[in-house]
Amino acid sequence: MNFVDRRNSNAVKGAVHGALLTIATLCAVYNATAWRERREPHLVMNAWIYTALVVFEGYQIGRHCKEHEP
Repeated sequence: MNFVDRRNSNAVKGAVHGALLTIATLCAVYNATAWRERREPHLVMNAWIYTALVVFEGYQIGRHCKEHEP
């Protein structure tokens, strides 16, 4: 079984994206909270980047779940 084929291992791929979603969410929340306290410009930029990553990972999870359906 080839892991990177389009229709193979979608449950595993979804789980990997789920882990990335969790990490990106934590990073986005941390950077937004830190920006509220310190007002350092790089923190707000990081918060937006991680928020965009959260959206992207959510899309990827949905895609893999859709492809995993029988």
